[in-house]
Amino acid sequence: LTPVGTTVTAETGLGNVNITSLASDVKVITGLGGVKIENTKSADVKTGSGYVKIVAIANDVNVIAGKGTIELIMLNGNINAKTGYGDITINSTINESKKWILDSGLGNVELKLSPKSMFSFSCVTGLGKIDFKIKCEITEKTEKKVEGKVGTNPTSSLSIKVGKGDILIEESTVSISI
Repeated sequence: LTPVGTTVTAETGLGNVNITSLASDVKVITGLGGVKIENTKSADVKTGSGYVKIVAIANDVNVIAGKGTIELIMLNGNINAKTGYGDITINSTINESKKWILDSGLGNVELKLSPKSMFSFSCVTGLGKIDFKIKCEITEKTEKKVEGKVGTNPTSSLSIKVGKGDILIEESTVSISI
């Protein structure tokens, strides 16, 4: 067990990091290697190259990957996820008053969201398509940008930017919550 208010830090130049079930904040820095974090208070990950999977985090998630896919599941807080080369996939609920910022230079962004999610959104792709398979109200639409909202009076926001790749937002077929 770790004391309340503790931040657990793991650093490696080459190798994978796997952290599970800590009631603390987690910070991981790796040059080359995969990262899996599950069931912690918060997660802050920086990797030069590697697959990142983060599951069941109580608070905020921050991920920066030079090269690598980012997979996020069942999150409660704010999300800032950026990858230079790789996909970003999320299966979760956007809770009230949260801010999600997703950015992929080269890769797709795919969200499977709970039907309870309500949020305003701005989606931009330099080269790719933007597809919504979720009930939404679109307020602005061009070939490369779509803005609007899901739900009435959303208090959360979603910003997605993709240099080259597609954006897909759809409703999750499985009920997920923490």
